[in-house]
Amino acid sequence: MIRFGAPIFLVLFPFVVLAIGLLLHVRWTRLASRVLILLLFFLALARPELSLIRQDRTTMILLDRSASLRVAQSDMSTFSRIQELVDANPGQEFGMIEFADTADMVYVPGEYRPTLFPTTPVAPATHIQAAVELALAAMSGGQIVLLSDGRFSDDVGVAIAKAQAAQVPIHVLPVGTEVAEDLSVSAFTAPAETAVARPFVLRVDVEAPQASQARLIVYRDDDLIIADEVELSRGRNTFAFTETLETEGVASYQVFIRSDADPIDDNDTLSTTVQSSELASVLVVDGAETGVVPRLLAALGIPYEVVPRIPSIETLSQYRQLLLADVALATITASEADRIANFVRNMGGGLFVIRGERAVTGFAGTKLDDLLPVSSTVPEVQQEASLALVYVLDRSTSMRGLVRTPAGDDDDTTMHAKIRVLRDATAASVALLPASTLVGIIGFDTEYDWLRPISRIGDTSGIMGILRRLRAGGGTDVFYPIQAAVEALEEVDARFKHILFISDGWTVNEPRDFDGLYERMRLNEDIALSIIAPDENPNFALLSAIVEAGEGELYHVSEFTDLPATMLNITQRLSRSRFVQETTEVTGLLADRLAPLNIPPIDGYILAYPRADATVYAWADDDPLFTTWNLGIGVVSTLNTDLAGDWTADWVTWPSMSQLFSEMFVLSEPSLFAAEGVYVSVTLSEQDVEILVDARNERGEFADWLHLTAVLLPLEESANLRQVAPGLYRTTFPRPESGGYALRITDESRGSTIQLPMTIPYSTEYSATGADSDELASIASMTGGDVLSSDDLILTEERRFAHRAFTPIHKQLLWAALAVLLLELIILRWPRRRVQPIASSTR
Repeated sequence: MIRFGAPIFLVLFPFVVLAIGLLLHVRWTRLASRVLILLLFFLALARPELSLIRQDRTTMILLDRSASLRVAQSDMSTFSRIQELVDANPGQEFGMIEFADTADMVYVPGEYRPTLFPTTPVAPATHIQAAVELALAAMSGGQIVLLSDGRFSDDVGVAIAKAQAAQVPIHVLPVGTEVAEDLSVSAFTAPAETAVARPFVLRVDVEAPQASQARLIVYRDDDLIIADEVELSRGRNTFAFTETLETEGVASYQVFIRSDADPIDDNDTLSTTVQSSELASVLVVDGAETGVVPRLLAALGIPYEVVPRIPSIETLSQYRQLLLADVALATITASEADRIANFVRNMGGGLFVIRGERAVTGFAGTKLDDLLPVSSTVPEVQQEASLALVYVLDRSTSMRGLVRTPAGDDDDTTMHAKIRVLRDATAASVALLPASTLVGIIGFDTEYDWLRPISRIGDTSGIMGILRRLRAGGGTDVFYPIQAAVEALEEVDARFKHILFISDGWTVNEPRDFDGLYERMRLNEDIALSIIAPDENPNFALLSAIVEAGEGELYHVSEFTDLPATMLNITQRLSRSRFVQETTEVTGLLADRLAPLNIPPIDGYILAYPRADATVYAWADDDPLFTTWNLGIGVVSTLNTDLAGDWTADWVTWPSMSQLFSEMFVLSEPSLFAAEGVYVSVTLSEQDVEILVDARNERGEFADWLHLTAVLLPLEESANLRQVAPGLYRTTFPRPESGGYALRITDESRGSTIQLPMTIPYSTEYSATGADSDELASIASMTGGDVLSSDDLILTEERRFAHRAFTPIHKQLLWAALAVLLLELIILRWPRRRVQPIASSTR
C-alpha cells in the first residue's frame, strides 16, 4: 500500500510534461528520459510512503495471575477461555506469559499447549508493564491478547506507549466476575492525635454487596475492645465507637470483619494509630461569651484555653487548633489575620470558625475572608447572586422642593433640593451593599428610564455619576416603572430579589391595570417590593396595596431630611439577605457519618459559596453549612451557623449535640504533625512509602542543609533524608505489610525529634472484584486492538494487522532520478566511431 503526503505534485506533473513537449524540440528518446526524470522528481515531492504487510501470525497471550483475578475466577474457567481462543484461531503461533508482580515466559511463540499448572504464584499486585515488555522482546511484530480483570498496580500508560511504539495491537479478553459474598473494610478512621482521657470516635466503614450478618472485632494493641454481631445492608455500612486513652503514647488499633461466607480475607482488616498527649491542643476565642463551645470541649475531654483576642504567634504555636466561636470577624485586625494565616499555612495549625449572625455583621473583603473555605462574594463561575436590588426613584416636580439639612456643625444648616438629597441617599445606600450585589436604578416621572441596568456593583465610584442624570421635573406615573422593575427581575438569577420604591404615590389619573400588576407580583413570590414614602401626606391607599402585593414593607418618612437614615437602615436589612432565616434540614456527608442519628434542623444560617478546592460536609438546603479545606500545610473549617442557640435552639437541647460537635471537630483537625519547625507528610504507593519533610526556622523561613534521619518502627529501618528543594527533604522506604507503624524523624542539626503514627492499608488488589471494562477497553482502543468476547474470539486479518508500518521512499526516488540523469549524460558524452567515406578516384 502506498500513500502520499503532498499529492498536489502528482496533479501538476502532466502539465509540466506537456509544457516541456511543446517548448523543447528534442528526439523522442531524449524526451522519454527527461519525462522519467521529472516523474521520479515529482513523485519524490509528493512524499510517498510505502507499507508492506508482513504476514506475522505470532500471538502472545498475557495471563493475569494476580490475587484480584484469582479470587474472582477459577483456574479451570480461565484456561478454558484460553483454549477457546486457541481453537478459534488455527494457524496462529501462540505463546504465553503469566504475570502478577513479576512476569514469566511460560511458552515461547509456537510452543503453547494446554495446561492447568501456572508457573507464576498469585501475588497482591498486577504489573502489566513487565508483561508487555517481555512480550515485545519475545516476538517481532505480531499481536498480544490480554486476559485480565483490568485492575493494575503500576502505570498502564507506560505499557500502552511501548505497545504503540512497537505497533503491536493489544486485544483484551475481560475475565473475572464480582464476588457477591465478599465483605471488605473500606475505611477505619480516628483522630491522629488526642488528649489523655479525652473521648474520641473510632469509625469503621464496611462494604457489603448484599444484606448479611457478620462479626465486627476491634483490637487496641493486644487487647480486644469490641466484638459485636452486626447487621449489614447492601452498600456502605458505618459503625462508630467511643474510645479513650488514659496515658500518653501511641496506641495501635486494628479492625476485622468476619463472616463464614466471605471468600477473601485480605480486605477484611485495616489498622490505624492514635497518639495521646497531656498538652492543651485548642485555643478558643469565645466572641459570644455564652460558654457553649468551651462546655462542649469540656464534655468531650478536649484540653483547651480561652482568650479574649488573637494572641501572638509565639502563643499560637503552642496549640494545634484555633477556634473562633462567633467572634465579630470585622473586628479582627490585619495583623491578627496575618498571624492566623502564618499559624495555618506555615505551622500546620487548624482554624475552626463558627459564624453566626454576630460574626459576619459588617464582615466582607478582609484578609481573614481569604483564609476561609467559603466566600461571601459570588464566584465568577456562579450565575446566581445573593441579592438583586432595583431602586425606583421619583424625579417628579415635587422633588424640586428645598429642605433644610445639617451642614456639619450642630447649629448650622443649609438648603438643598430634595432630588439632591435623594441622589446622595441612594449613593450611600449602594455603597453599603456587597460588591457581588446586582443593582439596577430607574428614574421616573410621567416616563421612566433605566439609569443603570441590573448588573453587579463592583466598584461603586461611578454610582454618583449615574445618579446625576436624575433631574426633577414633570408629573408622576408609578405604574410603568414598577412593571419594568418586576419584568427585569423575572429574568435575573438571584437568591433574593427586591424593589425599593421611593415616592409619595400620587400618580396620574389615567387608567392603569394595577390589578394585573398586583397579580403578577403575587405570582413572583421571590420578588419583594418595599416603599419609602417621604411626604407628610402620601397616597397610603395606593402604596399599601402595592406593598401588600409585593409582600414588602411601607416606610412613612414625614420629614424628608430623615430619608437618608431610613434608606441606610433598609439597605442594612436587605444586605442581610446573606442570612437565611428559615427552618432548614441538614444534609450531606456529616449527616451520613452520624447515621442513624438525625441532626435536627436549624432556624438560620449564613449564605456563602464554597471555594473550588473546599470539601462541604454538611449542607443547608443547597448552601454549604460545614466546610473544610487545606490551606498551606494546615486546615481551615467553617460552620455557617451559631452554636449559641439563636439559630440552633434544637441543637442546644439535642442529647447528641456533643457527638455532632466532636464529628465536626475531628474533621477540622490538621493532619500534619509539626515540632520545632519540622512538618512531615507521608505518601503511599504500591511499592514505596515516600516521606517529605518541610523544615522551617523560627521565622518561618526555609531551613536548609539540615541532617535529618527517618526510622520506621518497629521494623527499625532507617534512612537519611536528602534535600531536594529549599527547605524540602525526601526519602523512601519499601512499602511494608499492611498494619500500624510509627515514623520517627530526627533533626540532628537542631537536636529535636518528632514521632508520628502511620497506617499501611491492604493492597488495592483487594479493594474490588470483577472486570474493569472501561480500563480494558481503553487499552484496546489506544493500541489498535479489540475487546474480545466469548462469542467472538476469532483474530481476523483486520485484528491481526490493525497497524500498518509506512516507510518514506522519497529519498530513494530522488536517487533514482539522479541516476537516470547521470546515465543520460554518460550516453550523450560517450565517444562514437565515425565511418570515413570512401574517396572516389579517377583514372
